[in-house]
Amino acid sequence: MFPLFLTIALLYALFILWMWRGVLRLEPLVPSTSRPFVSVIVAARNEAHNLPGLLDSLRIQSYPADRLELIVVDDGSTDDTYSILSHHTTRMTNLVPLQVTEVPAGWSPKKWALTTAIKAARGEIIVATDADCLPGSRWVETMAGCFDDAAVGLVMGPAPVMASWLGRWYEALFLDSISLDALAAGGASNGLSLTCTGRNLAYRKQAFEDVGGFSGVEHLVSGDDDLLLHKIAGAGWGIKFALALSATVPSPPPVGWRAFLRQRLRHASKGRTYYSIPTSPLFKVLLPLIYLANVGVLFSLVMLATTLQWYWLAIPVVKLAAEAQLVYTYLARVPGRVRPGTFLLTGLIHPLYVTVFGLLGNFYNVGWKGRRYSGTQVSGSR
Repeated sequence: MFPLFLTIALLYALFILWMWRGVLRLEPLVPSTSRPFVSVIVAARNEAHNLPGLLDSLRIQSYPADRLELIVVDDGSTDDTYSILSHHTTRMTNLVPLQVTEVPAGWSPKKWALTTAIKAARGEIIVATDADCLPGSRWVETMAGCFDDAAVGLVMGPAPVMASWLGRWYEALFLDSISLDALAAGGASNGLSLTCTGRNLAYRKQAFEDVGGFSGVEHLVSGDDDLLLHKIAGAGWGIKFALALSATVPSPPPVGWRAFLRQRLRHASKGRTYYSIPTSPLFKVLLPLIYLANVGVLFSLVMLATTLQWYWLAIPVVKLAAEAQLVYTYLARVPGRVRPGTFLLTGLIHPLYVTVFGLLGNFYNVGWKGRRYSGTQVSGSR
């Protein structure tokens, strides 16, 4: 088994180093003077405690207010979300509050809320984030400027998970988020769509309409970001990563283990869908490679502990060395730091997380914001 898993680790390392080369090739963004009409969209469910911060961040955007509308959809909230939105319209004339009380059968509520916002949007460019995020004042300006090239259909931006307090756990969550961002950045640079996050995403309304919006994946509670990315890329639109401090949208980490576990199972629940939508053949090959590389590290650590044969260390060393090259190169261009000890500890635990969650996600009845799902149906609240 050692030769097999070492070969897989080497192939994985080559892939990661290709991503590293992609990050190196990303050039600084050139400021744009064009000002297309932009619609910022947010789906908010029970976000009364987060909305004031988000709305304040959107109110001070550097983008011209007469070229910007802010559409926030109250997605069936049971708190004061809509009251807060209505109150803020008195000082934010470009704020458009919407309310969704009924969701069509077979639709994920969040995707329906986002679709409702996009249908109402007047903007040529749709810029999306979440209600608990705090984008900087030049966020819209930076993201919108990436669409000067008419061939670009979707733009991703850095979305680090950051806590105001220190600790290995929160540093590990930050590392996990920026690792995904680094893969997204390297992939976009190399012409390969891999992943993205709805916390920091922009796309042409025309591109969204060209691929039928969320049709085909509308029933999935997750995937309003990366599945849409693959659909738009598969339709021939260009994909770009905005690697700039002004494009960064930080968000808070999940609160507690239960929230973390539910979030990651939700993310993993759409794994099989990647093979039923028009993703690239290379992406379809890379998914099992990434999974098997993590299985190989897990297997090698077990063999090392049980046999004390030190050559098994070669497999995790190869994997971690390549990942360190990618992560620390990316970190040189975004705020935040990861201590080597945190990187090493997380790198040894992460294979167990990927292996278990990647498997369980295919069988888990997903929950989100008090709603639970089984297949395509909402099965009630909890």
